[in-house]
Amino acid sequence: MKFLIATFFNCFLILIISVFAVTAQVTPVGSWRMHLPKNRMLALVETQESIIGATEFGLVKFNLDDNSIDKFDKVDGLTGIGISNIAYDAARGQIIVGYADGNLDFVSDGQVTNIPDIFRSRIMGSKRINHIKIHGNRAYLSCDFGIVEIDLVSKLIRNTWFIGPLGSQVRVYALTILDGFFYAATHAGLMRASVTGVNHADFQNWQRIQVSGQANEVINMVVPFDGRLIVNRLLSAGDEIHVFENGQWRQFRPAGMEVGGTRRQIRADNHRLLIANYQQVWVLDRNLDTQEVITSFSDLLVRANDLVVDKNNLLCITFGGRALFWLGGHGDLPNQGKLRIPKSTARETELRVLTSGLKRETTQTAS
Repeated sequence: MKFLIATFFNCFLILIISVFAVTAQVTPVGSWRMHLPKNRMLALVETQESIIGATEFGLVKFNLDDNSIDKFDKVDGLTGIGISNIAYDAARGQIIVGYADGNLDFVSDGQVTNIPDIFRSRIMGSKRINHIKIHGNRAYLSCDFGIVEIDLVSKLIRNTWFIGPLGSQVRVYALTILDGFFYAATHAGLMRASVTGVNHADFQNWQRIQVSGQANEVINMVVPFDGRLIVNRLLSAGDEIHVFENGQWRQFRPAGMEVGGTRRQIRADNHRLLIANYQQVWVLDRNLDTQEVITSFSDLLVRANDLVVDKNNLLCITFGGRALFWLGGHGDLPNQGKLRIPKSTARETELRVLTSGLKRETTQTAS
């Protein structure tokens, strides 16, 4: 009996040593290897040659030319983890990465420049970067305390705007520009200021715009679309979309869209309005008519975190740890582009899935 126990122990010890020996051969001493969990892919941006997805732990690049996938994370030079949003500065070919702790990275040709000013500031409370708006040589960071203006050439902070009541801190979810005005979606409502001719650091130059007619509004999304302004009003009983056009606000809900629920994203991309609800994705045309409603994929609910339509009319959706490429089914989304399969063999509802864990899955058919 003792011999059997001793033999078993020796074999187990040899097995453990062998495993460590093999592992040591795979990862050399003195080097690091990142093991990313299958985490939530939270944002997408399109560049000239790729679509880049952001998770809390790093970036995943889907190359449109050859369908290859690359990753870029802390081991490769990013400042840390806790990514909260990204943006693409096309004029300078750089990715801007915002973090939940206020850190900011500029990524260009594999090189990272960190701007730690917000992270190191004495601002009280959360410093999370919620949204990044690129306009000319400036980036406007919507943060949990206000708006930060960044010079994209010098990479210096030009100003910080506290636009809450009496110049207080207020959570800013997003910012956009339409017809010469800044529009900021904030926890205190929709705020507006002229782009030129005023001091944006003076809260008195920001006007609160009443959207729904209610006294207390929380606006967490704001998007310009074909001359209109689209906003999302955050409500515990279910979000509301409001549209400003022809000088008036009106509540908007596409025919068939469920009442209630939380809106996850609204984006205007390539002449389409993309709406991600809790369990659905809606694609609307320039007239706000519904083109497509996507509810599930391979028995999975499509709870999209972000979505884009690229230059080749390819719809890309993130949900969970996946990026979902819609390869057909849209009458005006022609079957073209390097990620698409040939028209002669395509089925109208075929999709391709890529995961944030850098594992490519086989092409599947939507349910």
